[in-house]
Amino acid sequence: GMIVRQNIIFESGYPKTPDSSVIEARKVAATQASWDNHAAAFVASDVDKILLDYTEDSVITVTDFTTNVNAVFTGLDGVRDAFTALFAYLAATDGAFPSSLEVPDLTVEAGQVFLIWRAVAAGVVHATDTFITDENGKFITQTVTVWTAADKPLLTGESVDLNAAVPGTAAQAHWDNHLDAFATGDIEKMVLDYREDAQIIEWDFATDTKIVSTGIAGVRDLFPKYFGWAGECGDNLDVGLPTIRVTESYIYLHVVFPCAGIPLWTDTFIL
Repeated sequence: GMIVRQNIIFESGYPKTPDSSVIEARKVAATQASWDNHAAAFVASDVDKILLDYTEDSVITVTDFTTNVNAVFTGLDGVRDAFTALFAYLAATDGAFPSSLEVPDLTVEAGQVFLIWRAVAAGVVHATDTFITDENGKFITQTVTVWTAADKPLLTGESVDLNAAVPGTAAQAHWDNHLDAFATGDIEKMVLDYREDAQIIEWDFATDTKIVSTGIAGVRDLFPKYFGWAGECGDNLDVGLPTIRVTESYIYLHVVFPCAGIPLWTDTFIL
């Protein structure tokens, strides 16, 4: 039963698979290239240049928290419509854009861009975007949430229902577990949905402050604060989730938490 012969055949000389650090660097570079183009196009209100960073599979979800109206734009025609309308909105106040544009925070990473911005004189009091890229660095998913001036809403009229679920998937299972963990204040249950390399960015518009929590340790440090807010509300607890959009690649939420002094809260999870 011992080996007496062994024949090994292969053809060498092909490019070697890069290590993970090289792959990560390439993803960051692709995302950065898309962002650099997008930022230049945005300031110039150049829709054709904007389109270079999207594909026919791209989906942009926009919410105006001032009117509680949602809109969804799909494909390159949808992207064109979304930015044509946004640039017209920003230009409607003479001289306000791009002169009033501020970007308090920008994070560009492999696979995503996280953005905090405002253009108060043009009507955008607060805004946040999360861009999720495909393997080529193109923006395949974008969630946009804006708080607009009361006398100058961005979105009005009929609203799209963003609620969605994907039963039987890992994404739905993680969301169901996360929601139950949050509702019960169970940190051991909460950490089950995060990877060791996970990162959570929290931004408070009231103070323009940012907290970054990393890894399982970061999850353990952050969530007791939220559990504490719920506990302080006591019998007045009124947290609600009017929008829960679960897909296989991301989860997007609208949260109301008035008893904690937070009337509106948005949350995007990348899976």
